[in-house]
This record gives sequence, C-alpha cells and structure tokens, in this order.
Amino acid sequence: MTIKFISFAVMAIQIACSGAAYAQSYRAPFDTPPPVTFDAIVQCPTPPVPLNLLDVDVAYAVGDTSYSIIDPVRLQAREAAVAPLRAFTAGLAKFSNDYVKSG
Repeated sequence: MTIKFISFAVMAIQIACSGAAYAQSYRAPFDTPPPVTFDAIVQCPTPPVPLNLLDVDVAYAVGDTSYSIIDPVRLQAREAAVAPLRAFTAGLAKFSNDYVKSG
C-alpha cells in the first residue's frame, strides 16, 4: 500500500469516528420538545398504493407544432393516466401533514 492510501484511510476513519461525537455535543440554539413516546402500539393507516409505471402522453393536438392547442380527448386520457400519481402524492402529503400536526 502506498503512503497516500494509508493517510487517506486514517483520515476517513478519524472523520467517521469524530462525526458521531460532534453530533451528540451539538445542541440547537432554541428549546426543543422532548421526544414523544407511546405506551401502546400505534396502528398506522395503510399507505397509498405506490405507482410503478407512468405512461403519459401529451395533451396537445396532433400536428400542433406550437403546442398551444389542447385536444380534449387526449387531455382526458392524460388526466386518467396521472390520477394514480396524484392519489399517491396526496396520500403521502396527508401522512406528512398528520405527523406534523401530531406534535
């Protein structure tokens, strides 16, 4: 092994070991609430169904090179294709908002 590699390895180990100690000694400059603990198992709601395929076409009229004319049929198909994505992100947003509101 070369000296450069050994020096780098020693430095990486020092950084990794000192990071945990530094993080424990750091305190926020404001009051923080105590951690919330639960006496019973919390029943979490079912997570939203994940989206594993998104096949979306544009809603513009075929042949419209300016992309300014919306085709109502293609728009409806696009909205139907994007609906699972919107449902998934709405579900995640609800979980996040409920968590923040819980204190």
